[in-house]
Amino acid sequence: MNNPCVLICRAIEFNGAHRYANAKMTAEENRALYGSLFSAHGWGRRFRLEVSIAGPVDPLTGMIVNLVEIDRWLGQIVAQLSECFLNDLSDVFEEQAPTAERITAFCFRELTHLAAARPSIRLKSVRLFEDESLSVTLTI
Repeated sequence: MNNPCVLICRAIEFNGAHRYANAKMTAEENRALYGSLFSAHGWGRRFRLEVSIAGPVDPLTGMIVNLVEIDRWLGQIVAQLSECFLNDLSDVFEEQAPTAERITAFCFRELTHLAAARPSIRLKSVRLFEDESLSVTLTI
């Protein structure tokens, strides 16, 4: 193979807090929908965000994309989510509960936009670990 397609994965961790509650619903409706995940105060989390990117190896650099660039992309996304109460990000989550699925979808959209400047690579997946027993993966 002259220039095989390679998959590279990179991860970053960040702290945040959220609660499973929809601002458009009453406390009783939220409790009925989310059960024990509904909390008046929310939960602090140590999230782990993983990204997988595919592309050909550049013969000059030996990489599909420089890790510094991936780290910059991840840093830009995490800067929007880190050390905050995610429910307060109404412009991001449109006053809906910032579930692991919605956080993952937000990260995927942001990474798709950032990676668009590099036509030789493709964003393959974004995976978010809410804790050691729950992760969500969005793939194309």
